Amino acid sequence: MHLFFSPSGRIGRIQWWLGWLLPIAILAISLVLAGGLVGENVEAIEAGAPVNELIAVLIMFTFLSTCIWVNICLTVKRYHDRDKSAWWIFIVLVPVIGPIWQIVECGFMPGSPGGNNYGDDTSPVWSDIEVDIAAMWRA
Repeated sequence: MHLFFSPSGRIGRIQWWLGWLLPIAILAISLVLAGGLVGENVEAIEAGAPVNELIAVLIMFTFLSTCIWVNICLTVKRYHDRDKSAWWIFIVLVPVIGPIWQIVECGFMPGSPGGNNYGDDTSPVWSDIEVDIAAMWRA
Protein backbone atom coordinates (compact mmCIF):
# COMPACT_ATOMS: atom_id res chain seq x y z
CA MET A 1 0.00 0.00 0.00
CA HIS A 2 2.99 2.25 0.58
CA LEU A 3 3.61 2.16 -3.18
CA PHE A 4 0.20 3.62 -3.99
CA PHE A 5 -0.62 5.93 -1.10
CA SER A 6 2.66 7.47 0.08
CA PRO A 7 4.62 10.05 -1.94
CA SER A 8 7.90 9.35 -0.13
CA GLY A 9 10.68 7.22 -1.55
CA ARG A 10 11.65 6.18 -5.06
CA ILE A 11 10.31 3.82 -7.70
CA GLY A 12 11.69 2.70 -11.04
CA ARG A 13 10.18 2.95 -14.49
CA ILE A 14 8.62 -0.51 -14.45
CA GLN A 15 6.93 0.12 -11.10
CA TRP A 16 5.61 3.44 -12.43
CA TRP A 17 4.13 1.82 -15.55
CA LEU A 18 2.71 -1.15 -13.61
CA GLY A 19 1.41 1.23 -10.96
CA TRP A 20 -0.86 2.74 -13.61
CA LEU A 21 -2.74 -0.55 -13.87
CA LEU A 22 -4.41 -0.04 -10.48
CA PRO A 23 -5.92 3.39 -11.25
CA ILE A 24 -7.11 2.18 -14.65
CA ALA A 25 -8.75 -0.86 -13.02
CA ILE A 26 -10.34 1.33 -10.35
CA LEU A 27 -11.73 3.71 -12.95
CA ALA A 28 -13.10 0.83 -15.01
CA ILE A 29 -14.83 -0.66 -11.97
CA SER A 30 -16.28 2.70 -10.95
CA LEU A 31 -17.61 3.29 -14.47
CA VAL A 32 -19.28 -0.11 -14.46
CA LEU A 33 -20.78 0.45 -11.00
CA ALA A 34 -21.97 3.96 -11.80
CA GLY A 35 -23.30 2.92 -15.20
CA GLY A 36 -25.15 0.00 -13.65
CA LEU A 37 -26.76 2.19 -11.04
CA VAL A 38 -27.90 4.76 -13.57
CA GLY A 39 -28.65 2.35 -16.42
CA GLU A 40 -30.82 -0.15 -14.58
CA ASN A 41 -33.20 2.48 -13.27
CA VAL A 42 -33.62 4.82 -16.21
CA GLU A 43 -37.39 4.86 -15.78
CA ALA A 44 -37.09 5.80 -12.09
CA ILE A 45 -34.65 8.60 -12.92
CA GLU A 46 -36.94 9.90 -15.64
CA ALA A 47 -39.81 9.83 -13.14
CA GLY A 48 -37.86 12.20 -10.90
CA ALA A 49 -35.98 9.87 -8.52
CA PRO A 50 -32.38 11.16 -8.68
CA VAL A 51 -31.12 8.96 -5.82
CA ASN A 52 -29.25 6.55 -8.07
CA GLU A 53 -27.69 9.41 -10.00
CA LEU A 54 -26.39 10.88 -6.75
CA ILE A 55 -24.97 7.53 -5.66
CA ALA A 56 -23.33 7.10 -9.07
CA VAL A 57 -21.76 10.56 -8.83
CA LEU A 58 -20.49 9.83 -5.31
CA ILE A 59 -18.98 6.52 -6.45
CA MET A 60 -17.27 8.22 -9.39
CA PHE A 61 -16.00 11.06 -7.20
CA THR A 62 -14.60 8.62 -4.62
CA PHE A 63 -12.87 6.43 -7.18
CA LEU A 64 -11.61 9.36 -9.25
CA SER A 65 -10.12 11.14 -6.23
CA THR A 66 -8.41 7.88 -5.20
CA CYS A 67 -6.98 7.49 -8.70
CA ILE A 68 -5.70 11.06 -8.71
CA TRP A 69 -3.96 10.54 -5.35
CA VAL A 70 -2.39 7.26 -6.52
CA ASN A 71 -1.17 8.98 -9.69
CA ILE A 72 0.34 11.82 -7.67
CA CYS A 73 2.13 9.41 -5.30
CA LEU A 74 3.53 7.27 -8.13
CA THR A 75 4.68 10.26 -10.16
CA VAL A 76 6.27 12.01 -7.17
CA LYS A 77 8.24 8.84 -6.39
CA ARG A 78 9.31 8.59 -10.00
CA TYR A 79 10.54 12.20 -9.98
CA HIS A 80 12.38 11.39 -6.74
CA ASP A 81 14.07 8.51 -8.56
CA ARG A 82 15.21 11.04 -11.16
CA ASP A 83 16.57 13.16 -8.23
CA LYS A 84 14.02 15.89 -8.83
CA SER A 85 11.65 17.64 -6.47
CA ALA A 86 8.01 16.66 -6.21
CA TRP A 87 7.16 20.11 -7.56
CA TRP A 88 7.96 18.76 -11.04
CA ILE A 89 4.57 17.06 -10.99
CA PHE A 90 3.05 20.41 -11.97
CA ILE A 91 4.75 20.18 -15.39
CA VAL A 92 1.67 18.19 -16.44
CA LEU A 93 -0.37 21.40 -16.21
CA VAL A 94 1.49 22.94 -19.15
CA PRO A 95 -0.84 22.44 -22.13
CA VAL A 96 0.18 19.77 -24.67
CA ILE A 97 3.88 19.65 -23.78
CA GLY A 98 3.44 18.98 -20.04
CA PRO A 99 1.80 15.54 -20.23
CA ILE A 100 4.23 14.45 -22.95
CA TRP A 101 7.15 15.65 -20.83
CA GLN A 102 5.89 13.74 -17.79
CA ILE A 103 5.41 10.49 -19.73
CA VAL A 104 8.88 10.73 -21.29
CA GLU A 105 10.60 11.74 -18.05
CA CYS A 106 8.84 9.26 -15.78
CA GLY A 107 8.24 6.41 -18.19
CA PHE A 108 11.38 6.27 -20.29
CA MET A 109 14.27 8.11 -18.60
CA PRO A 110 16.39 6.08 -16.16
CA GLY A 111 16.61 7.07 -12.52
CA SER A 112 19.70 8.61 -11.00
CA PRO A 113 22.36 5.96 -10.30
CA GLY A 114 23.05 5.16 -6.67
CA GLY A 115 21.36 6.78 -3.72
CA ASN A 116 20.11 10.33 -3.76
CA ASN A 117 18.29 12.73 -1.42
CA TYR A 118 15.13 10.63 -1.68
CA GLY A 119 16.42 7.12 -0.99
CA ASP A 120 18.53 4.23 -2.22
CA ASP A 121 18.91 3.14 -5.83
CA THR A 122 15.83 1.38 -7.24
CA SER A 123 17.43 -0.28 -10.24
CA PRO A 124 18.18 -3.97 -9.79
CA VAL A 125 21.78 -5.05 -9.56
CA TRP A 126 22.51 -7.72 -12.19
CA SER A 127 24.42 -9.86 -9.71
CA ASP A 128 21.30 -9.99 -7.50
CA ILE A 129 19.20 -11.06 -10.48
CA GLU A 130 21.70 -13.78 -11.38
CA VAL A 131 21.60 -15.05 -7.78
CA ASP A 132 17.78 -15.10 -7.86
CA ILE A 133 17.73 -17.00 -11.15
CA ALA A 134 20.27 -19.52 -9.85
CA ALA A 135 18.19 -20.01 -6.70
CA MET A 136 15.09 -20.68 -8.81
CA TRP A 137 16.91 -23.38 -10.82
CA ARG A 138 18.08 -25.11 -7.63
CA ALA A 139 14.57 -25.19 -6.15
